[in-house]
Amino acid sequence: MMHIIHPTAKIHPLAYLDPTTNITVHAGAEIGAFTVVGTRGEFRREGEKNGNVIIGKNTVIREQCTIQISIEGNATYIGEDCYIMNKSHIAHDVIIEDNTTISTGSLIGGYCKIGKSVNLGLGAIIHQRLEIGNGVMVGMGSVITKNVPPYLTIAGSPAKIMGINQRGMERAGLDTDKISNLQENLNMTLKLSGNYMENEYANNMANFIKNYDKVLTEMIK
Repeated sequence: MMHIIHPTAKIHPLAYLDPTTNITVHAGAEIGAFTVVGTRGEFRREGEKNGNVIIGKNTVIREQCTIQISIEGNATYIGEDCYIMNKSHIAHDVIIEDNTTISTGSLIGGYCKIGKSVNLGLGAIIHQRLEIGNGVMVGMGSVITKNVPPYLTIAGSPAKIMGINQRGMERAGLDTDKISNLQENLNMTLKLSGNYMENEYANNMANFIKNYDKVLTEMIK
């Protein structure tokens, strides 16, 4: 097994990178004290356990986090410019895309995919084998039991939809007129009862919903 650590990466001397597994840490990344990276996934089934972990450029992982290696062959992957706050857990075979923030105490089950520019609030819990679409805001203490379409703000246990993540979309530089149109027609989009051709964000949301059997479409009343 081999670790590939870029010379500009900062690994705290009290962090633990499992020497028996494959771990890649790219340029500018940071790993804080007492964080544990590369241990075996918590998985009962016998089989291949020698996966790997990849941590992207300029990603910061704070203290006391746990990040497990993959089981199925592809890497447990954290993209570029992510910020993982202390005591978060990232299970085996999780994929976290670029510019995502994981707040303190969040728990992400195995095989989950977290899209770009997602923000998980304090203590959020995501059930295994789910996908969170790009640009989603998850409220603190929320429990996610269904796949979540892009651009939404969700909260609760189990989580429901509060509206779109307007501020997050604006920060990402998305078209303000299309953001307003999506907000006005959100219910129609969630019910797949509108014409989405003129709004790519509504199209993205509708296509996500069509691709899954179990997807979050319930609104908070």
